[in-house]
Amino acid sequence: MAPSGLALPLTQQEYRLLEVLMRNRNEVCSKVDLHTSLFTDEGEPELHRIDVVISRLRHKARLHGITLPIRAIFGKGLAFLS
Repeated sequence: MAPSGLALPLTQQEYRLLEVLMRNRNEVCSKVDLHTSLFTDEGEPELHRIDVVISRLRHKARLHGITLPIRAIFGKGLAFLS
């Protein structure tokens, strides 16, 4: 549910990524940790998958006029900044 009351149709991975980032608000989450949270059944992390999920999530939000406060922190990971 967006602040405007609009419900965005999210995949399970998109929802889980947003949930982890929001739970750790204002803290940097490494892509390895995010990958572990989203793809529990895989051994070797494929970190580009996090980039794909975040790209889809941002695109869906933009289509509804929402700018997500998710920032890439160079060399460290992602953060949901409030």
